Amino acid sequence: MASPLGPSTSEEIAMKRFIPEELIRVLQTAYWSIRLIRLIQQI
Repeated sequence: MASPLGPSTSEEIAMKRFIPEELIRVLQTAYWSIRLIRLIQQI
């Protein structure tokens, strides 16, 4: 997944037409939470 702060690609824009903003936020939160957990486990 691309960074939520980065520029949106045409694919992301197309997906946003079908997926509600709330679901996108949940998926982004889960994605970054998993990355944070993995980062902590590496230390």
